[in-house]
Amino acid sequence: LAPPPDGFQGAVFAGAAKANLKPSKLLVSGIMAGAFIGYGAYLACTVGGNCPQLGQSNPGLQKLVFGAFGLPFGLFMTVLSGTELFTGNAAMVSMATLEEKAQPVQL
Repeated sequence: LAPPPDGFQGAVFAGAAKANLKPSKLLVSGIMAGAFIGYGAYLACTVGGNCPQLGQSNPGLQKLVFGAFGLPFGLFMTVLSGTELFTGNAAMVSMATLEEKAQPVQL
């Protein structure tokens, strides 16, 4: 586990690398990541939302099932495939921009 200054420098390095990606690759990667997150939301609604008897007998368990299948699956697929979400890029490229390792126009 890296101490905070080393972790920040690692994020700056990653942000500088993300800032230099081709726009076409970034666009396709963002679309794929959005599709994975959307598929996770669809999975949550079909699995967790279609348990009416569970919702009547134990609403807390239904909410747990709903949450356990949606976002975790979408994020898992996003990380495994190496696609890029906007939120991660915005955070890391902003750090690289603040450290002058990337240009503001790349943000």
